[in-house]
Amino acid sequence: GYYKLRGWDSDGKPTTETLEKLGLTEG
Repeated sequence: GYYKLRGWDSDGKPTTETLEKLGLTEG
């Protein structure tokens, strides 16, 4: 769906993959 296409889950939260791409993950 729309969210997954943008790298966000259905709850409107970024997926782990999206966070990694944005460099927001820890470690």
